[in-house]
Amino acid sequence: MNDRIIELNSSARGKAKLLAGMLKEDILNQTLKKGDKIPSYDELSKVYGINRLTARKALKELEKSKLIYSIPAKGTYVGSPKVSREPKAQARNKTIGIISTLFSFEDLGYHHLDLIGALRQQASQLKYHIQLLSLSNSGPDSKEWQDFSDYDLFGLLVIGPMEDEQMSFLASHFSMIHIDSQRTINRVSCINIDNIQGGYLAGDLLIQKGHRDIAIIEGGQQCSADRITGFKRAIDASGVKVELQIYHGNFKSYTGYACAEEVLNNQKGASAIFCLNDEMAAGAIQKLTQSGVSIPKEVAVVGYDNSRIASLIEPSLTTIGISTLNMARAAIESLALSVETSDPMTSNTLVNPVLIERNSTRK
Repeated sequence: MNDRIIELNSSARGKAKLLAGMLKEDILNQTLKKGDKIPSYDELSKVYGINRLTARKALKELEKSKLIYSIPAKGTYVGSPKVSREPKAQARNKTIGIISTLFSFEDLGYHHLDLIGALRQQASQLKYHIQLLSLSNSGPDSKEWQDFSDYDLFGLLVIGPMEDEQMSFLASHFSMIHIDSQRTINRVSCINIDNIQGGYLAGDLLIQKGHRDIAIIEGGQQCSADRITGFKRAIDASGVKVELQIYHGNFKSYTGYACAEEVLNNQKGASAIFCLNDEMAAGAIQKLTQSGVSIPKEVAVVGYDNSRIASLIEPSLTTIGISTLNMARAAIESLALSVETSDPMTSNTLVNPVLIERNSTRK
């Protein structure tokens, strides 16, 4: 045992393979016999002087070789798994985890709330269970993330922005789909809105209605850049001259309010405001209304997402609609295909948006 500890500590590379090799040797020479329970990650970490992630990787290697198998909530054992699984294992295998760094009241907006509701609905129809999971932004080296990698799930759905290192870590432990992202990470498929097309639809509408001085309130992130790109393409396609003003928000309503105030104070003025989500549009409408500006007679307003707030504010909001049900269905079906075929694909599926016109642009 002591020789093995020295051997593991002699090199910083290949510790998982070394441990897997040691355990394999014990299994083949029957030091560990069929049906014997393998020590837990914590026990292996303590005995061999390694971290839990290394222990997990070593056992995963042995599972691939069919030398050991795991029973949820019980442990890992020597031998091949039985063909007939226990009922609890079957139930566990139908559980899909949903996780996001946006899971806080100050960050989670109407669009993502609607999306989570759609995921629940689609999962229920397809006989899956949904579990909302919490994970901070501390990163893969933290104990929280290391512990999270031990979750037993059918697969994982990640909503919203996340760093490449974090995505790669999760993809190494779970079959997963990234929703609301176009970033390409190996072994991760993405489901996203065609934001360039959505921006085009908004631009085309306002140009057709005669607007030539237009303010855009963007929210940061890649989706904003794509929506502005689409808007500019609509201007180019129209052949007319349009003056654009870009204001910077953060997808929260209070920044829509503040940016609308900047628009009103700008001597150039604007006859229309395109807000890159509905929450900022709601803030902009609040400021315009308080300032006595008639909507849409003096200033038209367009939002994005068609979230629940769009039809509730006054005047009702013209917006770019996104089918959260279609996004949810595509995400769960893609995840199921990845798990069932044992093929973690890398693809990018775009869901087409539609224009929904309401009173904020109708004169």
